[in-house]
Amino acid sequence: MRAAQLATHCTTDELEQAYRAATRPVERSRWQLLWLKSKGKTIPELMDATGYSRTTISVLISQYNKHGPEAVRDKRQDNRVDTRPTDAVVSYRPQSR
Repeated sequence: MRAAQLATHCTTDELEQAYRAATRPVERSRWQLLWLKSKGKTIPELMDATGYSRTTISVLISQYNKHGPEAVRDKRQDNRVDTRPTDAVVSYRPQSR
């Protein structure tokens, strides 16, 4: 197995700044992982530091290499959509008793 390499989308200092400025816990952990990797930490060291699995670390590094800083964003918040049809929301009227 070859060592995971980190693409140079950001400098080590920029990764540290992003880590320290992150307000969302998931994003903060991801920035920390990338920052530590840029400092030369190995995957086993990253596993110890972050608690993430080898697979999760490898996927994050791969996604970061492919998509840059956008890969760090926690996209779960994008799922907050009202899936009810608009006409059902507008036409609902409670029945009087």
